[in-house]
Amino acid sequence: MTDDPAVLRIQEEVWAASLSFVALEQGRDFDGVAAVYASDAVLQAANRPSWQGREAIHQGYIEFFQSVGKLEGEPVQVVAGASGDVAFEYGWNRFTLKTPEGDQEVPGKYSRGWRKIDGEWKIQLQTYSPDS
Repeated sequence: MTDDPAVLRIQEEVWAASLSFVALEQGRDFDGVAAVYASDAVLQAANRPSWQGREAIHQGYIEFFQSVGKLEGEPVQVVAGASGDVAFEYGWNRFTLKTPEGDQEVPGKYSRGWRKIDGEWKIQLQTYSPDS
């Protein structure tokens, strides 16, 4: 843990950005979701090809959420880089996947790399995977 006010401020900013991002996902605001990613971001989801760039990520979300019901998640820890313009976080997520046999709960985890671009925190890299 740190008591450096600058580091704590970055951690709080990224934590808040992450919670806001999850709210956009829950609201299925895919334009808003895509806007949180850097233009050259990469999203690596389990059992899917990497989505590279904001447009591919936007389209990937639309396709993925056709089979997703409820979604929740939150950060566990945010670590700020010494430069002040990068941070990373990891956390947990859980969503309901619609299947022919009924809804299936899928618990998992994620990690995100954030970069401050023009004064805003943007996701540069994200990975997520189910626990099973």
